[in-house]
Amino acid sequence: MKKIMFIISGIFFLIILASGLTVLSEMNSLSEITKGNIINNYPEQKKALIIIDIQRNITEKTGTMILNLKQTDEIIDNINKIIDSSDKHDLTVIYITNEFKKKSLANFLTKKAIEKGSEGAKIDPRIKIINNNFFIKYKMDTFTSSEFENFLIKNQINNLIITGLDAENCVDKTVKAAINRQYKLKIISNGIATKTEERRNKKINEFKNLGAEIMTTDELLR
Repeated sequence: MKKIMFIISGIFFLIILASGLTVLSEMNSLSEITKGNIINNYPEQKKALIIIDIQRNITEKTGTMILNLKQTDEIIDNINKIIDSSDKHDLTVIYITNEFKKKSLANFLTKKAIEKGSEGAKIDPRIKIINNNFFIKYKMDTFTSSEFENFLIKNQINNLIITGLDAENCVDKTVKAAINRQYKLKIISNGIATKTEERRNKKINEFKNLGAEIMTTDELLR
């Protein structure tokens, strides 16, 4: 009897271990930072405003995965100011959303907050939409969307202005992937959000140390 219980316990342990390794592998995959190719030496300096993951279940009061309402309310106002001035400042506006497929482990772990095709995964309706430059990613790094990267290459964009959330996750991975490709980066300090002000400031300092230019919305629009 003891031998049977020992075997059952061993099998149970292996199942738990396998499940844990699967979760770990999935999370590592989601947070990978792509290397990519260094961008070409384009003849002009073309700029794009990148708006990352301003999605309803993360930014609305009724959301199921709220990040930080004070910060996200603030950054939505600031992002809209930049969108309003995009023509004046020759900015191509690009909208990014993160979605997880229904049967993915990531969708389960996030309680279906940004499930592909769901209402909660849609862009917050307060964000002004001025074009059809929409790209969906299934991992944190925006450059994992080949459609997004090809759009930048096709339009010879070499300057990225980064806004959105979460500064510690999707924004972080996108910034580092852009640095790998040698894009010139501006991070809008009051245009990114994370869970606390302290954590946002820490991440901003990290971006600065990586070589990104840090500025406020007003400084960008002067």
